[in-house]
Amino acid sequence: MKELIGSVLQLIDPDEETETYLRERINDEKNIINKKGVDYLYDLVSTFSDKKIKKSTVVDIFNKYMKRENGVGTDESKNADGQKLTEMVNLKEYWKKNDVVGYYDPFLGIQEKQVNYNTSIPISESIRISKEKEKQRQKQLNLFKEWVKNKIKIPSPVRVHNLLHCSDSSKNKTKIEKMYDIRIENFTLSIGQRSLLTDTTLKINVMNKYGLIGKNGIGKSTLLAKLARYEIEEIKKDISIACIEQDLFLEDVTVLECVLMVDKLRHDLLTELERLELKKTKSALGDGGPNGETKQGGAKQKREEQKVDGKGEEDEKDIDLKILNIYEKLNSINYLEAEKEASKILCGLGFDSNLQKKKVNSLSGGMRMRLCLSRILFSNNDIILLDEPTNHLDIYTIQFLIDYIKKLNKTCIIVSHDRDFLNEVCTDIIHFHQKQLTYYSGNYDQFEKTRVEHLLQQQREHDSIEMKKKHVQKFIDRFRCNSKRAALVQSRIKLLNKLPVVNLEKEETPFSFSFLEPFYTSNVLIRLKNISFKNEMFKNLQIKKNTNIIIADTVEDTNGKINGKSNNGAKGEDETTTRSDDYQFKHEFLFKNATFEVDMDSRIAICGVNGSGKTTLIKIILNLIDTFEGDLHVSNKANIGYYSQYHVDSLNPIFNSIQQLQYNYSNKNIKEEEAIKYFNKFNIPTNVLYEPIYVLSGGQKSKLALAILAYKNPNILILDEPSNHLDIESVQALIVALNLYKGGLIIISHDTYLIKHVADEIYHINNLTKELIKIDYDFDKYAKLLLDNKI
Repeated sequence: MKELIGSVLQLIDPDEETETYLRERINDEKNIINKKGVDYLYDLVSTFSDKKIKKSTVVDIFNKYMKRENGVGTDESKNADGQKLTEMVNLKEYWKKNDVVGYYDPFLGIQEKQVNYNTSIPISESIRISKEKEKQRQKQLNLFKEWVKNKIKIPSPVRVHNLLHCSDSSKNKTKIEKMYDIRIENFTLSIGQRSLLTDTTLKINVMNKYGLIGKNGIGKSTLLAKLARYEIEEIKKDISIACIEQDLFLEDVTVLECVLMVDKLRHDLLTELERLELKKTKSALGDGGPNGETKQGGAKQKREEQKVDGKGEEDEKDIDLKILNIYEKLNSINYLEAEKEASKILCGLGFDSNLQKKKVNSLSGGMRMRLCLSRILFSNNDIILLDEPTNHLDIYTIQFLIDYIKKLNKTCIIVSHDRDFLNEVCTDIIHFHQKQLTYYSGNYDQFEKTRVEHLLQQQREHDSIEMKKKHVQKFIDRFRCNSKRAALVQSRIKLLNKLPVVNLEKEETPFSFSFLEPFYTSNVLIRLKNISFKNEMFKNLQIKKNTNIIIADTVEDTNGKINGKSNNGAKGEDETTTRSDDYQFKHEFLFKNATFEVDMDSRIAICGVNGSGKTTLIKIILNLIDTFEGDLHVSNKANIGYYSQYHVDSLNPIFNSIQQLQYNYSNKNIKEEEAIKYFNKFNIPTNVLYEPIYVLSGGQKSKLALAILAYKNPNILILDEPSNHLDIESVQALIVALNLYKGGLIIISHDTYLIKHVADEIYHINNLTKELIKIDYDFDKYAKLLLDNKI
């Protein structure tokens, strides 16, 4: 005890009264304060920033310790504690009052301090741990913010005019831009310390439509970004290049204005024209101005205005000449047709005349991506780079994009998971594989056929040479010691050394995907009867927090039946974000009479144009919207896994994949080794699992979200645009997994290849009647009738 008390006295800065009190504890005959009590005191005061400890503080600490360990304290405190033992105890309040915050679970979180389950944690220790965790979290957040800040953005597209007006003294000339093929040998590309391409050939021919394909995370988007930013030395700026923007910073302008601002030359000329015409108007009103200022004052004001706008003295003739010159330039770029062209592109991508007048900041994420696509199509650059352009597009807008690109006399490089789209528009395929770029003529189907033939031919050549080597080696071994055959043996050795080496192209391990087999039940798990949703319901609809993005959730209805009566819920992403209270709805219903059943054998696709109500219908099934008409029955045996088209927003960017899985299933106590083993089943490399989510590609994030969803082992899957951002091989893996899945499936997708291979039943929301109807023919016929406006 003497040594322990001495340690405490050395640690703190006690006054005389406190020191006397502590030294008296050494010879305490009652031995109330034992060694554990002094240890408790030492641990606690060591966390104090102010070491000047008074006697009253030490007494309070000892009293708390005695009450907790031995029940010793004042009679009042003992009676109070005894009273509590006979009553219901709120553990949180009890722990707080008794200087305890609870018990740590050693398997919660990553790199948590592991302690005994039965060891209580003092509040001071809890505060220290919380501060350390907050400090670590803040460090990760700062790294993320720094990464976002320093991430080089894709430059905004600038419209290029084939006929550029330029002046040579007083003469006007026109210049036609010349395009040429690009070919770079021994091309190497890297990002940081990571090599993406090594000693390959970059080849871009004029007017070709290239499909750039390769695995998620291999570097396709990085290559497009490098091209767009002119970071490849051999590519000169006399070739204009535009890539889809990642963000739109033009918020307070209309949709149409946002597209027209891509034409910087037109915008600048019209701005200057407006300035000159305003100045001319002011001059016409006289030097005194409209408010009757004096001539002297007007002249002074005029000089000040010229000083501010940086323009020199401009008389009326100069202004007229400048205005005439601007009109000539505007006419040379056909400025009157620009608005019509921009409006036509917007209309083709789903922006009607009302939406074109909306502010950009009122658009949903999907519509903003369409706006970015509209801007790049309007830009008229020599090389147009499109990264997943069909994401968020419906069958109509995809067809418009196909027709537009086919007619476009420009070079296009397209990254897409949609093989039907690539088949329609591509003249060539670039295969990004094993740090090399390989070129194939034709569309995606022709690429697959050619590649398979190439690999088979390569295997045949390899087998033939290996067989020949084996035969020659056998002859050499047989007659090596035969002096009569020495010349023949030497000639065979030379032949063996001259035989070519055929290195078989190694196929990378493909992304694999599988769902565990859920417990089977033959019961109907979801039943919809005449479900309808009126457009006016949006006006009183409230958005529930954290419901738009759900990676996996269990929807259980203990009562078995839900009736749509209340006035709260969540908006569907694709239908509601462009609506407002003052919007005049063309139809009474968003959709009506939705009637179908879902069991564990169901394979249902819900189709329709964007904004027809597909996501809203799904949210009604998930009970995220409870304002509707009709009857909905969800069995308490239904374990629903929901994959949102905006799943990326549900991932914490500063987590790594392991942390995200542990966070989503915090009640499962998933160990790090278990998480790694689980993700390895999907052939996700271990090194990727430790990278923060914000550095992963869009496709890698999608794979992560799907893997996290599969961990839930749902018996009903609801997938909203699951193929967005996935590469073609991953989409194929998903198709295989869904066909082997033993549970029910509801899917929303505009990927025709995916729907054709996984859906048995197709339901369509009719754009005219707004009814959900079942399609009794195959998807190809359905798509043709839809494009012909016959359904």
